[in-house]
Amino acid sequence: ENFWHSHGDRFVPVETVVEIGRQICRGLSVAHGQKPPIIHRDIKPGNVLIGYDGSGLRARVSDFGLAKAVNPRTLLASARGTLCFKAPEALRDFQGDSLAGDVWAVGSTMYLLLTDRLPYPGLKDDGQVDLSRFDRPLVPASRLNIMVDAGLEAILLKALSLSPESRYATAPALLKDLDEWVYVPDCAHGKEAAMTSSPSKALSNLHSPLDETAARSTVARARTLAKEQGRLPEAADLLEESFNKWPDLREEYEYQLRLWRRGLVM
Repeated sequence: ENFWHSHGDRFVPVETVVEIGRQICRGLSVAHGQKPPIIHRDIKPGNVLIGYDGSGLRARVSDFGLAKAVNPRTLLASARGTLCFKAPEALRDFQGDSLAGDVWAVGSTMYLLLTDRLPYPGLKDDGQVDLSRFDRPLVPASRLNIMVDAGLEAILLKALSLSPESRYATAPALLKDLDEWVYVPDCAHGKEAAMTSSPSKALSNLHSPLDETAARSTVARARTLAKEQGRLPEAADLLEESFNKWPDLREEYEYQLRLWRRGLVM
């Protein structure tokens, strides 16, 4: 969630979103491959940890506190988790959560990272989900972010199918198509317009207030820390923290962050 917010009013790059989706699916594939399968039941940005190591960006699925082995006869389990990332069948039937429900949550997370909005927004004031939101057609992600190509659009539409029978049945099935996806630009629009969202995610009440002075102060502390032996990982964490306080710093310092994650100080 912090990684998403740290991009400010710009969309997370499409290739980055796909890579995050792949890594989420690899983690879920381990759970979905158990006998009986285990479903996570609460995939959302806040339960996916993002960082960098020597190989690049790394995503880790966390918080299996709601995970549950499914009924081996029905492959269903009771529904729990964050309502706005739940599949429609799990909201209509308390026993309707499934492996395909985890796929829906992955699709919702990717859609959010690509468009800065949920695929089917609609929470009532009391926190309950308005099921009539599923009566409205899904707005294609490419209409909100023109960098989403036809191939990725098709993957998202299948992952977010209202019918679990038409959806990817498991994380490995979704992973197969994500692994085969190759970006094919299919529009002639300007790149800058495509990378900017409106309204900005920075206006979300989930995000801490933006503060450039505090962010640059954090950068200065990180650079000082990086010079101390054995403290480069801590310095890298501080540098990532600065991006959340002032997203414009990502473009300025992300390359340095990647070097630090590789153990290089320049």
